[in-house]
Amino acid sequence: MSVVAEHVQAGLAYHRAGKLDDAAREYGYVLTVDPSNVAVLRLMGILHTHRGDHDQAIMVLQAAASLEPAAAEIFNDLGVAMRAKGDAHAALDAFNDALRLHPMFAAAHFNKGVTLEAMGARTQALDAYTLALEADAALHAARFNRAAIYFASGQYARAAEDAGAVRIADPSLIEAHLLFGRASLELRRLADAKKAFRAVIARAPHSATAHTLLGSVYTIEHKFEDAEAALTEALRLDPADVQATYLLGLVRLHQYDLSAAHDLFDRARLAQPSRPEVTTALALTARRAGRLDDARMYLRAALDADPSYADAHWHLADLHLLLGEYEQGWEEFEWRWNHEGFLTPGWDPSMRAWQGEPVGGKTVLLYPEQGFGDTLQFVRYAPLLAERGARVFVGSPPELAELLADMPGVSGIVTSHAAAPPVDVICPLMSLPRLFRTRTDSVPATVPYLFANPEKTRAWSARFPDDGVLRVGIIWSGNPMQENNRHRACRLRDLLPLLDRGPMHVYSLQKGEPSRELAGNPDTASIIDLAPALTSFAETAAVLNAIDILISTDTGSVHLAGALGRPVWLLVSAIPDWRWGVQGTTTPWYPGVTMFRQHVRGDWSGAVRAVGEALDDLLRSRRSVNHHSKEE
Repeated sequence: MSVVAEHVQAGLAYHRAGKLDDAAREYGYVLTVDPSNVAVLRLMGILHTHRGDHDQAIMVLQAAASLEPAAAEIFNDLGVAMRAKGDAHAALDAFNDALRLHPMFAAAHFNKGVTLEAMGARTQALDAYTLALEADAALHAARFNRAAIYFASGQYARAAEDAGAVRIADPSLIEAHLLFGRASLELRRLADAKKAFRAVIARAPHSATAHTLLGSVYTIEHKFEDAEAALTEALRLDPADVQATYLLGLVRLHQYDLSAAHDLFDRARLAQPSRPEVTTALALTARRAGRLDDARMYLRAALDADPSYADAHWHLADLHLLLGEYEQGWEEFEWRWNHEGFLTPGWDPSMRAWQGEPVGGKTVLLYPEQGFGDTLQFVRYAPLLAERGARVFVGSPPELAELLADMPGVSGIVTSHAAAPPVDVICPLMSLPRLFRTRTDSVPATVPYLFANPEKTRAWSARFPDDGVLRVGIIWSGNPMQENNRHRACRLRDLLPLLDRGPMHVYSLQKGEPSRELAGNPDTASIIDLAPALTSFAETAAVLNAIDILISTDTGSVHLAGALGRPVWLLVSAIPDWRWGVQGTTTPWYPGVTMFRQHVRGDWSGAVRAVGEALDDLLRSRRSVNHHSKEE
């Protein structure tokens, strides 16, 4: 090996070891002997770039390029030096020179992409990274950067695909696991997200970010104990982690530790005042605590920070409606279509929406949204459109189709968009109150507007004792999977004080998991379980027609009974749904509903006591009527 070659090899060894001064000495010796040694000029230029001596790097690399103008690698290195100096446009020119010489030069495409991305030209950067990968599919840095751009632009499936490939190719790359997890989280591929974040924690247990993201997944899954553990660890590692603080606030809110939730949200708000989701969470906490003025203040603050933040509009609609401010509430309620997690119905959104214009001679399709109770409540508007001369079809969940089929003013029921006839306009059911300008004093409350099948009603009446004794139906819970059911529902044991008031037949209309509370309980032996026979809403409607009164928490059956014009005694939680308002015993929506309000969350004793007293009065009244009837 020649002396020059020995110095070159020594310089390379020093360079790779990070001993840049020693490497420069060796390269310098070679260039003293051979000033036109292009290979060493290139190495010296790269070394100057690594040392941050960008002007010297550019000068040396330009000299190398002048000696060997067909060397694409030199122009690529020159571009790197120019970019490091901050001259992005000159860097792009150098990378383009490299690519003219070598169109499939992966590193030049990659470096061009990095430069374009730094300039804010993400679309062109994306193209450059794609070309780099076409030249070299194993260039994982290009694939990772492309994944990051996909993620930033909301193309989460593509981001997950690219980041997933990188993390498989290089499991040690923490950032690839994090990016794959974030993209999976956005796609609600929660199992993949958890796996990725756990992989990060296994390799970097002190990553507060990974613990926070894992806590976010658990929060979405409603695994609040796991979320609490992950988020607590994140805050131990980084007490200033605002996202972890906010998410732990959501956990405390779910646990109804409202004071702790407020403190956490307030801490997050002080750290990042412009985050509308944090201020909206403060509003929700205040709403649940009954501090409605504070809730309004926080929602206004959230919308000041971001006027298009749909979640704040959604909760402001709820607040307006709760307070009886219907005109403002219906307008805000239209933001529900932008609310995260709101399920858009499977009806063609390209069809023309009805906006309140005359509908005489037109065919209108009203389509359902949200729960069964909402459909039952708002289908009352269908006959009003028929009165205006429209031919009205109602979209319905299959479970309600039989019940709605005979509704006056309705030309037909369809259970899917595919089954719908040709129509002129469509309208979601819950937009009708706004279009009819409904106020608390103008709610269309003529009942019944739904009707039970007469034959089914006669069949049920025949099954019940014909002894004149009061027939009482009871329901204590809605769907346990519904988030708000936790504070709307009671337990069967809460209703037990109602059983010994006097002669009456008590029938359980409770369905689902909560009905198991009947089993093996000697205190409920007198309750007759009708749930197995309630195979449809039409069947339940017939039962409601055949009994004297329904006592229930806030469930779909309350709306059904109300629409049938049947008497309902409704147990309303201390955190009421908007349609029951904040005070009073009556609702404009259903004349037959009497409300008994809970005053302390979780304690139904006062409301049940009031129901018991009303039941005593009703039983006394019936005994008096029966006594007079016998005398006559």
